[in-house]
Amino acid sequence: TGTVNTGTLIIGNQLADVFEPLYEHIAQHVLESKRDAAESGVEELRRELAKRRNADPGAVKRIVDGLIDLVPSAIGTLTSLFATPVIGQMAEKVASYITKQLKA
Repeated sequence: TGTVNTGTLIIGNQLADVFEPLYEHIAQHVLESKRDAAESGVEELRRELAKRRNADPGAVKRIVDGLIDLVPSAIGTLTSLFATPVIGQMAEKVASYITKQLKA
């Protein structure tokens, strides 16, 4: 199915699909000069969330804060990302925490 399970890491098409709206938002709304930094932030977020329950909430918050600084208009897309069942199941505590932070 395109998924590789390496202990606590899961990398697959399902996770990539969840991040697609964020990549699209960046492509449409971020100046080219900031696009690489924003895409790197998304990749860093993907790697951290792929750790599932071992994802570090502090690291995720730092990454999300950095993305919001780079792409303030992405807050809705980020909120939607953390509300997806895929992220919720993978990193439930982190997703719940970040969703609350984004809504505050």
